[in-house]
Amino acid sequence: MSCFGTKQTDNDFIDMGEADRYQEYKHLRKKKFILGAANNALTTLLALNAIGFLWLLTLQVSFYFGQQSREVFFNNIVYYAELPALFNTFIHKPWTILTYMFADTDNGLWRIVSNMVWMWTFGYFFQQLAGNNKLIPVYIYEGLIGGFAFMLAGQLGLHANASLIGANASVLAI
Repeated sequence: MSCFGTKQTDNDFIDMGEADRYQEYKHLRKKKFILGAANNALTTLLALNAIGFLWLLTLQVSFYFGQQSREVFFNNIVYYAELPALFNTFIHKPWTILTYMFADTDNGLWRIVSNMVWMWTFGYFFQQLAGNNKLIPVYIYEGLIGGFAFMLAGQLGLHANASLIGANASVLAI
C-alpha cells in the first residue's frame, strides 16, 4: 500500500500536505507599507516635496501681491534654492545641493505632479523590495550625484548659465 506521509512506526502514517513537506521554503511575508503609516519614508518624501513647492508658491504669490515682477522673485528667492551649474557660484551657496531636490516653482506644476506620481508608484515598489529604511538614502544620494553631475557638465561648458531645481534626479533614481 503506498501512502504519502511520514512513517512513525510500521503501521502509523501521518498525512502531510505539500506545505508541510517543504518547511524550509516557507517565507515570511514582508509587512506592507501603507501610505499614511507612521515612519513611512515615502510619505515623508512626498510631504517634503509638496512643502517645498507650496513654500515657493506662497512666496511667489506674496511677491505678486506686492506688485513685484517675476524676475524679482526668481532673483531674490529662487536663486537661493536652485543649484547653479558653475562651481564658483556654488561655493557661495552650498546648501543648494540639498534644497534643489525639494524645491520647485510654478513653472514645474506638471513636473512636480508627474514626479510625485512617479515617486509614489515606484517608491511603493521600492519599499516592498528594498525596505522602508533605504528609500530616503537612495533619494538623497542620487540627488547629490545628479547635482554634482550637473555641475560637472556646467564646468565643461555644456550649460554654464543654467541652474537646476526640482526632484527629477532623485525621483528617477527610485
